[in-house]
Amino acid sequence: MNENITKRNTFLLSLLTIGGIILLILPIIISYYLSEYDYEWLVTAISWEITLWTLIVSFAYHRNRNFYLAVNRLFSFFTRSHSYWLPSFRFFLPNDSSENNAFLKNLLEEIEKEKVAKHFNRTNLISQQKAEIILEKGERYVLEFDDKSLFVQSDRIITVPIGLYDKQSRFLSDFADKIKELANAVSVTSEIQIQFEDKKNPYYGFFVNTLPNDLLDSFDISFRTDTESECSIVANERKIIIKGKNLLHTFSALKNILALQPITASL
Repeated sequence: MNENITKRNTFLLSLLTIGGIILLILPIIISYYLSEYDYEWLVTAISWEITLWTLIVSFAYHRNRNFYLAVNRLFSFFTRSHSYWLPSFRFFLPNDSSENNAFLKNLLEEIEKEKVAKHFNRTNLISQQKAEIILEKGERYVLEFDDKSLFVQSDRIITVPIGLYDKQSRFLSDFADKIKELANAVSVTSEIQIQFEDKKNPYYGFFVNTLPNDLLDSFDISFRTDTESECSIVANERKIIIKGKNLLHTFSALKNILALQPITASL
């Protein structure tokens, strides 16, 4: 159904665009062949063209996903300088890990030896169930061990400048891969919360463009990025949360969202 709607909107947009182009050049062609320019007629024609193009742009913005996102990308280029991230990972451990009271201590020794992050500073063992990884810039990642899994999360929301999106994404991906390897984890789930500088989800307007503002009480949506993907998106008016069982899928979705690219084939 969504595919049919998208095709219909694209077809209508193409017709309007072709009609607008024809009407744009028609007055110029007619005026060229007139012995004397009819300026009053030309001004009237141009005013109608402006009206038509306004309708085309409005229709495309509210009905065509690619155009909507393109406009928002252009807008964000001039208005947004950073976004806020809160990353977390849960590493599921082998069954014998629950019997190892020194699991977290041994893991920290491996982390110290391997230096899991480029700007790694030190680790801090708080208890048998809790520890910290501290980076040079003061950024901290809290580790919580509960016998069956290891939960790792930044202790604060991270402000990421727009020019460092790729670098921060690579850091988090490499960081999670290294922890998974050192902890000998069986699997990993990830969650990255994204909130934009103006505290408004840039996809929000496209999600609810058919609903009048005075009828919308709240907005929450959850969907998978693909029928075969292990990554899902949870979004509301202010933020987007990416949840995944595959790090590759998670960071692929993150890249699309930060670039304001389509998240799925229909959204």
